[in-house]
Order: sequence, then structure tokens, then C-alpha cells
Amino acid sequence: MLVLKARLTRKKETKFIMAVTTNFDETNMTLFFKDLFEWWNEETAYFFRRIRKSAALARGYNKSSLERLSKDRLTMQAERGSNWNF
Repeated sequence: MLVLKARLTRKKETKFIMAVTTNFDETNMTLFFKDLFEWWNEETAYFFRRIRKSAALARGYNKSSLERLSKDRLTMQAERGSNWNF
């Protein structure tokens, strides 16, 4: 495996990793792991988006249904007399 460095700025360096293979099987394995890595990154990002959405729903905050929330719903209000508005 060959590792090349490219200087972008004085402070920042980026490494480019280029696989040098000698046969077809190694090339296929390299492509497989590259695609697997890209898929894993996409799935992980999707998974964390779902966690954030589920946590927001558990807290009672849903951007898509804010207009549909009922006024009769139990809500916390900043009032002097009572903290709860029924």
C-alpha cells in the first residue's frame, strides 16, 4: 500500500491513500472495503438522525406537527400563579 501526502496549506496536510495491487482479487477487496466504509458512514449518520428525531418526539417536540397541536393539551406556562395551564 502506498501513502501519498499532499500539502494544501502550511498548517494543514492531507493524506491520500492509494492501494497498489498486483492482482484482480486484491482490487476487488479494496473496492469492497471502500464501499463498505461509505455505506457504514451513511447508515451511521441515518441512525443518529433517527435517534435525534426519536428523542425530540419523546420530549414532545415535532417540527412537522407543531401546527396540529391542540390548545387543550397540558403545557407548561411561565405564569406567576400556576406553573401549569390546563
